[in-house]
Amino acid sequence: MNKIELPRSVSFIISSLNDAGYEAYIVGGCVRDYLLGKQPKDWDITTSALPEDVKHVFAHTYDTGIEHGTVTVLIDKVGYEVTTYRIDGEYKDNRHPESVIFTNKLTGDLARRDFTMNAIAYNDSEGFVDMFNGMEDLRMGIIRAVREPSERFREDALRMMRALRFSAQLGFEIEENTKRAICENASLIKNISMERIRDELIKLILSDNPLNIYEVKAEGLMDCFMPELSSTLENQRNEITACLEMTAADTVKRLSLLMHSLPATEQEKLLRRLRLDNRTVKDVITLSRCMNVKPNPTPYEIRKLISETSVSMTDDVIYMWSVLGYKEESTTAHRIFERITADGDCCSVAQLAISGEDLIKEGIPAGKQLGDILRASLDEVLRQPEHNSREYLIDKAVKMMGGK
Repeated sequence: MNKIELPRSVSFIISSLNDAGYEAYIVGGCVRDYLLGKQPKDWDITTSALPEDVKHVFAHTYDTGIEHGTVTVLIDKVGYEVTTYRIDGEYKDNRHPESVIFTNKLTGDLARRDFTMNAIAYNDSEGFVDMFNGMEDLRMGIIRAVREPSERFREDALRMMRALRFSAQLGFEIEENTKRAICENASLIKNISMERIRDELIKLILSDNPLNIYEVKAEGLMDCFMPELSSTLENQRNEITACLEMTAADTVKRLSLLMHSLPATEQEKLLRRLRLDNRTVKDVITLSRCMNVKPNPTPYEIRKLISETSVSMTDDVIYMWSVLGYKEESTTAHRIFERITADGDCCSVAQLAISGEDLIKEGIPAGKQLGDILRASLDEVLRQPEHNSREYLIDKAVKMMGGK
């Protein structure tokens, strides 16, 4: 196996710790990604040095999670997490160890990790340290828990979601005993915060294998943290199976496809429970609502859709019409949409050639009626863009008020 071309700063940290008499390796996701032919995003370093020793070796550090043995070392203003070998104490809440015990043995540190593919260490002098055959599992495309899977999942129940997420992202199979342990321990997911579950669920949905969301259902996890979505997945199985992989890997688009059959109030409850931000919640509900209306691709309807949502949302709606099988309608709608945006057609009250102040100067009092007139003016212009002139709209507004 070839050597990993470590970034200069990472090599410097490892060699500095070695020179000070300590062991040090890169570990976890960065090693896994390299072995998969991917560029690692982060470089996590594990060491036999205690946190205070790490801080003594390097001039610029700050405490990241020192109670768990992690110190961030700053090299050229970039932070690198350096963590002492540790053995986790008892897990009573399926989330966090009651205590952390530092050790000077790499074996103990690797043994506490979730999956064999994440339990590989490396440094230039020793090469790959693979005590649990993670490299072979990577070669075979297998996700396998380190040692006893039920024990790993009782330590941190989120690992069950991580297994399913990795399976979707990497296209790997989950090893039989590991998969059985997920099903047997599914109820433990209730002890995990929804924010952590959401992060794994969204990563799965945005993967190249989003239909693996049905594995989350099949293993019993979804019924524990979101039974309403579980029911929807079953009721809409044919549509979702046909369309989900065709849908662009976008959070709003894919969530809308999964949820659009639910009433807006139910959607909002689910999205809020997932602790999604307000913008995402609003966009999913809006896109879902528009997806449930049969396309009518006329210039007026497309301008109206832009006025009721936004230019970007209208583009997304037309895209989702295509995904749902309205090929001809979506092609026509897209052609009209491009012409409308290129021409800069008026699609909002703010783009009207008149304002509320203009109408007040014509003797129309402020209030509900003035708002009604502005909305009627907009509808007129949505139907006939050439009518967006000050003279025409003021004349029409005065006539609506019973003037000459």
